[in-house]
Amino acid sequence: MPTALISLSVSVYLYFLSGGIAVAAFLPTWIRTMAHFVPTFYAVHAMENAVFYGSTTDLGRDLAVLAGTAILAVLVGTAAFRRSIHH
Repeated sequence: MPTALISLSVSVYLYFLSGGIAVAAFLPTWIRTMAHFVPTFYAVHAMENAVFYGSTTDLGRDLAVLAGTAILAVLVGTAAFRRSIHH
């Protein structure tokens, strides 16, 4: 239960930081800088470029960051699951 509450809280903050509500380009500079460390920023960036501009600019970078993050999450989750089974 605590894990679900923490993950929900973190995901809401990350969603706002990624530009899910407001376009990141219009946010203050320090928030824009922080947003580049949030993987969901790259998903929103790719979607905005495709929908609003019909562009695939930086699509490779966006997909690489998302794929890398997904792979890392699977590896960490697998390691944590294996560890919990053996203890």
